[in-house]
Amino acid sequence: MMNIAILEDDAECRRGLEAMLSRYCQMNLEPGTTQIRQFSDDKALLAAFEEENFDIAFIDIYIENSGDVGMQAARRLHSQNSSCAIIFTTQSTDHAVESYQVRAFDYLLKPFTYEKLENTMNLCCKHLEKARSHIRIKEGRIYTNVLVSDIIYTDYYNHYIQIYLKDRMLRCYMPFADFYELLKPYPNFLNCYRNCLINMEKVDYIEDRDFVMIGGSRVPIAKSSRQELLQRYADYVFEKNEGAAGI
Repeated sequence: MMNIAILEDDAECRRGLEAMLSRYCQMNLEPGTTQIRQFSDDKALLAAFEEENFDIAFIDIYIENSGDVGMQAARRLHSQNSSCAIIFTTQSTDHAVESYQVRAFDYLLKPFTYEKLENTMNLCCKHLEKARSHIRIKEGRIYTNVLVSDIIYTDYYNHYIQIYLKDRMLRCYMPFADFYELLKPYPNFLNCYRNCLINMEKVDYIEDRDFVMIGGSRVPIAKSSRQELLQRYADYVFEKNEGAAGI
């Protein structure tokens, strides 16, 4: 099931966007696999988000008489679920740069055509399909499937791979080289320190000698290759945003 949220205070714009999304889903997705919900204010959206996750959120940055609460809501969504694809809809480009801070998937300027929405949704669906990929590890005597998109970072201690997720840590006994091969197909993982991998999608910010991950964990950046690692991270963020924008 794909859950889509629309945050828009203008009723006509909400109905128009839902109509375009319904058209796209009917033409491209399996019947009954999509739910579209409309919200006229950020409080209603955030309350709903407490009960269920959204895969995609179309957010109008400016809500009448409330300023840029759409951007504030996007920050909350991103901090609670960084895998939610945030797509801004607005009449202004003023927040285009700021949108990168919440890893916005796209930035649609009103009025936009169905063809523009279709292009964005095609890219978004591919992104979500990839995000649902998983690796299979053995924790103790039990095999566990771990969503790649759930991994924040991993390290290696006493012959155990330690996989840090949002709410727990998994341990599996295996050589780092073998584990690295499992994540090698995913370009969002960066070996930033000895036997340590970060998910670049989960980086909150960079401070001094560390990547600060979502949730507050700090992962050191290897001093000997600091500039190269920072460049690789910058390139990844740029290429992701460039691809989403269809440049």
